[in-house]
Amino acid sequence: MPYRPQAKPWRDGLATAYCVAVAGLVLAMMGMAVFASFAKFWPYDLRPTLAHCTMELVDAEVGATFANSLAMAAGTAVFGTVLVFSGAYPLLHDPKFLALLLRIDHDLAGGGHPKVGTHRSAPLRAIATRRMA
Repeated sequence: MPYRPQAKPWRDGLATAYCVAVAGLVLAMMGMAVFASFAKFWPYDLRPTLAHCTMELVDAEVGATFANSLAMAAGTAVFGTVLVFSGAYPLLHDPKFLALLLRIDHDLAGGGHPKVGTHRSAPLRAIATRRMA
């Protein structure tokens, strides 16, 4: 039976107030960063300007760095997708691969030692019981 805490209005209200205060401070910090990016000369001249939004690719030689960032992001997306798919596909379609992962999980958890690694909540056991059902 799952644990269900009893409602206590004063405790719940205090926790909500704390969460709202922390969220407000985080949002204020982010808002200050956004506001500062539009200020003419932070913190001395706070008039809003869009002069900072021009990337100045030629003058600041930012073009190569920006292109490198885009290439790294694209490479991460492609190779990450291939890596995740190449791990997920055999896990779903090859019982021997699942058995290998369960064996590795068993060995890392203490391998059959009477006091270690015999707990029923090993991480991959949930996958195995779902697949076998």
